[in-house]
Amino acid sequence: MHQKEFSLMLHRIMARTRATTEMLILHRSDIFGAFLTGLGQEAVAAGIMGALLDMGIAMQSLKNGDHRNQWALAAGLDEITRVSGHNHMLEIMKNHLCKATSANKGLDGNIHWGCLDCMLLPFLCSDMGRLPPVICGMAEEIARRDTWRTMPVRDRPVGVVFFGEGADSQGVVHETNVMTAASNCKRSEKETAPYLKYGDPLLPVSGVLRGTPLVEIVMVNEHSIYTDPADEHGHSDLAARAKGYGNMAGINVGGDDVEAICSAGRSAVYSAQEFVATRMVVHTYRRTGHNEDMIRRNPTVLEEAREAFRKGNWGHAIDWADGKIEGVDPEIFREKWKREPLRLHRKKLISAGLASEKELDEIICSAREEAWELYTKAKAEPDVTPEDHKNHTSVLMPFPQWTLSEEKPRVATKHKRLGYNDAYIEILREVLEKDWRVTFFGQDVRTGGVLVPTRKLAEQFGPLRVFNTPITEEATHSNAAGRSLVGGRPIVEVQQFAPFSADAFASMLTVVANNFYQKNLRFPFINIFHCGVVRDGGSGEYHEMMPEAFITAMQGIVVVAPADAYDLIGLMRAAHEYEGPVAVILQIHAANKDEFASDIPAESYCIPLGKAKVKREGSDFTVIAYGASCVRTALNEAEELAKENISVEVIDMRTVWPFDLDTLRRSIKKTRRFTVFQEDRESRGVGNTLVSALLKGKDSVLTYLNMESVEVLGALDVPAPTARALVWHRLPYEVVNVEKLDHKNRPIWKPIHRSPKLARMIKVSCGA
Repeated sequence: MHQKEFSLMLHRIMARTRATTEMLILHRSDIFGAFLTGLGQEAVAAGIMGALLDMGIAMQSLKNGDHRNQWALAAGLDEITRVSGHNHMLEIMKNHLCKATSANKGLDGNIHWGCLDCMLLPFLCSDMGRLPPVICGMAEEIARRDTWRTMPVRDRPVGVVFFGEGADSQGVVHETNVMTAASNCKRSEKETAPYLKYGDPLLPVSGVLRGTPLVEIVMVNEHSIYTDPADEHGHSDLAARAKGYGNMAGINVGGDDVEAICSAGRSAVYSAQEFVATRMVVHTYRRTGHNEDMIRRNPTVLEEAREAFRKGNWGHAIDWADGKIEGVDPEIFREKWKREPLRLHRKKLISAGLASEKELDEIICSAREEAWELYTKAKAEPDVTPEDHKNHTSVLMPFPQWTLSEEKPRVATKHKRLGYNDAYIEILREVLEKDWRVTFFGQDVRTGGVLVPTRKLAEQFGPLRVFNTPITEEATHSNAAGRSLVGGRPIVEVQQFAPFSADAFASMLTVVANNFYQKNLRFPFINIFHCGVVRDGGSGEYHEMMPEAFITAMQGIVVVAPADAYDLIGLMRAAHEYEGPVAVILQIHAANKDEFASDIPAESYCIPLGKAKVKREGSDFTVIAYGASCVRTALNEAEELAKENISVEVIDMRTVWPFDLDTLRRSIKKTRRFTVFQEDRESRGVGNTLVSALLKGKDSVLTYLNMESVEVLGALDVPAPTARALVWHRLPYEVVNVEKLDHKNRPIWKPIHRSPKLARMIKVSCGA
């Protein structure tokens, strides 16, 4: 692109961004809720977009701005998309006015907007530090594909994420950089030699097993709300932090010079394309305060501007420096406005002879005229109503019509017997073989597997498909979410033991569950939780706590709990086809025990999500259970109680959330008595929520219950202990040895799951 043409494009992007901001500020009374702008900071995102546009990779590259940079990113994209009638600035205005045709439909913050069609990631949550790992995952997913790895270096799209110096203090940013450094690690020929057989064309050249083409734009705003840089980070050199991570470059650049930002941006993108992530620290100034309501503007100035624009005087000069922010020196404030980017760039272009005053006046006037027209158009759109919201209250994606065949009988002509852990390996191998979109990653999965030996999968599929992650639980989970947003189907073990996954809950809630609900964003990935009693107990609270109550409370995530090897394969197949996030509760206690082994039909089958299964018919009492240990225990107790003429119906929830209330109600209506049997603590688990759902509403089971109260039977309300006697005292079940006959009818002793507590509850309820 010719220098003049390119410079005018940069000026046009900043002008459109400024004009859009002006129109919304002038109509602040039409905007309900918080209102944040990037007035006076347009150069940052405009410069980066200029670099991407000049390189021809703006549409393909993954982009995410913060509350303010999203506007200039949108304006930059419109340089391409307006030809096809796609106007991002109009979408921003509709979102701010909470129109029924807006992206968020009034359900999320007005600037929490994006356009995945143009690889502009929606601003998913106000914790800006949680967005870098999402972009990181998106970039890794794109970069692992053959199309990326075989294209010319300078054509490779990258991931670019913006956040401020405050968000840079969040731990998840550190986790993201640790993951990126590991992903971009350059290895010796000796180290890469074993991996050449997987055919990665870049490996012999780069020495990098995976690679993350990432650019971080860290904005030093000098003040956020009321916290100065000394209190935020001690005036640290934020660019120098890159050196500590490794495989990452750090650069500083002024934030008001759009040409300098563009030049630095090009260098950063070049590095990212060759697997050296760049941390680009932009020194700018927040000229609006944290939000528009922090600044006290002169009402006369605003009214004059509104009146000028009504009359079509688009060249009207607005003194945006005529305002006050509490805690900010007015002289400093006005001085910063003298060096604002649009004014600086105007002087630079005129001085260099690249543009005349008339040409630049026409650019800002045209931008303001367009912004006024777009605002008028957005204002005329229908408002969101409670009825619109009512129609949007589904917390989950609709379950699909399963492409796999329905559940098959357990006894088939051809079958093989698999244990619980063997079934897990089997289904992972199956989906990796059949679907190139699947990746599997987590701590130790490539080289070992603490609980399940997954290293054989790594040997079969290579480091782009199966790989280890650092101890970065939140970033790892967000990485999976990002991969799924650009067509990947990741399966992730956030940690070896479920309680450690609590570090990822912030991402699960704010990034995945909320946006799955608010924006119907697709997050088709599977999150594996190895949980419950470890082997025979003794690992304590930080290894054995059950996580499902926390996950179901997020509501946007399907939770399943396979009871045996057969269910594990069937539910995982269904989860793989689902267009949303699925948490799979795998019980460590079931790992190598014969009670949880199953005959697996040779023909493919799936177990539909959201459906409970009556595992044993009964007429006197219903036990609603989930999870391998509790379902098996309930079946064993039902078998024993049948000898005393007590008929127990056992229902395996299979899908812990959402509840299959219809199946449960039918059973309770028949038996008139029930309990929920769970390994989680009695007072805080899923059982209490489920009982509440069954007892309330027009379909309440209260009308036909034949019991005074409903009790949830779970673990005692104490921390998971270590001493053997305390372990089995806490749990609602136990393991006992019973005499059985082997396949040659010889007596042997076998461990099985029993629950005297459950048997006693049933007998008392049935009057036995």
